[in-house]
Amino acid sequence: MNRQGFLKSAVISSAGVMFGLGVLNSFLTLQLFGQTKNSMNAIKYAFQAEIIPPGQKKQKIGGSVNIYYKGDIVVYEIPVFKTVDKQHTSGDTITVETEISNEIDAYRYIIYKEGEDLGKQFFGLDDQSPTQVNIQHINKELFTYTEGLFYGDNDVFKEKHQKDQNSLVEVYVPKNKPDDSYNDTTYLYFNTKFPSVKFSLDKNLDSKRKDKLTKAVLVYNGNDTHPRMNLTFEIQVALDNRIKILTEFLIKRKYVNQME
Repeated sequence: MNRQGFLKSAVISSAGVMFGLGVLNSFLTLQLFGQTKNSMNAIKYAFQAEIIPPGQKKQKIGGSVNIYYKGDIVVYEIPVFKTVDKQHTSGDTITVETEISNEIDAYRYIIYKEGEDLGKQFFGLDDQSPTQVNIQHINKELFTYTEGLFYGDNDVFKEKHQKDQNSLVEVYVPKNKPDDSYNDTTYLYFNTKFPSVKFSLDKNLDSKRKDKLTKAVLVYNGNDTHPRMNLTFEIQVALDNRIKILTEFLIKRKYVNQME
């Protein structure tokens, strides 16, 4: 999928549906947890679209999914947010709209073995009747970018800024912009100290450089008919207290034999 196709499918037509999470008031980052031999490694993938339609207020749409690795077992932990019913009155008409809040209510889990096409879906860690799911379909549901989305033959280097000793930002503009579905500017953030992990925002870029792509921002300037937009993807190094919970779950369900 090229950048034009991504914009049309992931932002304009289904930005709020991609994750089933609704509007977020704060940006959810992708977090990574330190790797040790045979331990559980975990990341959090996240995406945000900041949209300003002509003559309207700013909207923020996005979502996230935690990804845990234990040997060749992969776990997707997908947050499910609480809903709030809001009543609106117009004359004699009363309507009730259901909105999605920022408060996490529960988690949905997808578990599969690397290389296999099918996995199991659990609605909570206490679910005793998991359903079978197609991993390829799940990946299309959860992940909002494709390889080559952030950089391609149509991108021309403009400038770079050294943020600190270990990180820099490179700015690109399109060589050609056939229509408004192509973004106007791309900001790529790289870090030389980011740990080596399976997950990558762009494997092709990471394989050719000594630093790692940790953030990408696609900027759309907009016009009278198309909204201004910033699409942001990011990874960060962090710690998480759910690793122990997920490890115990995998042991209980006999996906792994022992806890590190």
